[in-house]
Amino acid sequence: MNDKIFDKVNQEKKQSLKLLENIVNLESFSGSKESVDKLSKYLSEVCESLGGKTKFYPQEKLGNNFTSEFYSGEKTTLILCHMDTVWPIGTIKERPFTVEGNIAKGPGIFDMKVGITIALEAIRILNELDLMPKNKIKILFNSDEELGSEDSMDLIKEEAEKSYVTFCLESSFKGMIKTARKGVGMYYLSVQGKAAHAGSEPENGISANVELAHQILKLDSFNDSKTGTTVNIGRAEGGVVRNQVPANAEALIDLRVVTNEEAQILDNKIKSLEPVLGDSSLEITGGMNRPPMERTDKIVNLYNWAKNTVKDMDVTFTETGFPVGGGSDGNFAASTGTPVLDGLGGVGDGAHAEHEYIEIDMFHEKISILASLLANIHEFEI
Repeated sequence: MNDKIFDKVNQEKKQSLKLLENIVNLESFSGSKESVDKLSKYLSEVCESLGGKTKFYPQEKLGNNFTSEFYSGEKTTLILCHMDTVWPIGTIKERPFTVEGNIAKGPGIFDMKVGITIALEAIRILNELDLMPKNKIKILFNSDEELGSEDSMDLIKEEAEKSYVTFCLESSFKGMIKTARKGVGMYYLSVQGKAAHAGSEPENGISANVELAHQILKLDSFNDSKTGTTVNIGRAEGGVVRNQVPANAEALIDLRVVTNEEAQILDNKIKSLEPVLGDSSLEITGGMNRPPMERTDKIVNLYNWAKNTVKDMDVTFTETGFPVGGGSDGNFAASTGTPVLDGLGGVGDGAHAEHEYIEIDMFHEKISILASLLANIHEFEI
């Protein structure tokens, strides 16, 4: 079976690459509902041509989410794909889809339009080889992953909870499967001081900037290389003009943690910050956006099964062995207790960067891997 899959994927590289090009050319910036909806319409039509039964979940401000269900069986395998990218509309004109040797480039190609293509091509390959999976396969396409998946996280959790396993088609980490991810916290710190003339009566002011500096140093002290916890102040600003003691300052804080226990500890630390300067005040909002995807026994079992399933194929299948720093929708799925394999998407580099690219040979390899896993997933036992 695996030989048939591998051979067919390699015989039809041009077709797979053409689908990838079509998907990349349909720009889908998170903030543009119209563009994401155009992509979701195109993808739903592709799914339906492959036998998928689609269901849309309309969104008022963001692109519409949808699911497409294939095959039949008592158990369901969930595949997660996000349609949105960080690239504003018009970027495709500046950096069009290109192929040079083993490298393909284009906005959003690595994160994660290659993953979408891998999922769709795996289904097509199985259909044409008449290798129908004995489990249901449901693909969930969401439109707001780059924004934190706040409007789709409940749908992701609901579908994951009903599923036997979840495969997340985010791109790999240097070709490796992700069996653990850090959780992500997002916080906003507002500092209130007291304005005064910087020359005539500075003693009557309370500098919000100085207070913010104290808080930044405190937040920085929460970094811990032993636990893997990172706290980053991504933006900090305050004041209005040079000659005024600033009354207001603010900061955006990014938190990454390995375990749910550490998430609770750090969330409490950040929300319990106290002002240093007398009569200044703090307001802290936000919290954990994505829970950590911990490397549970269920996830380890799924990884070991998958590795054994593709061992006879001429493919690379290894795991990172550590929690990667970036969060994904796989975090939400894992929080339900469903075993998750993440990073089953493309191999390349440059997520959110102008040099974004994928390796074409690994793109085809990943199609073979996913198709094999879907064809054999009924054999997996938790």
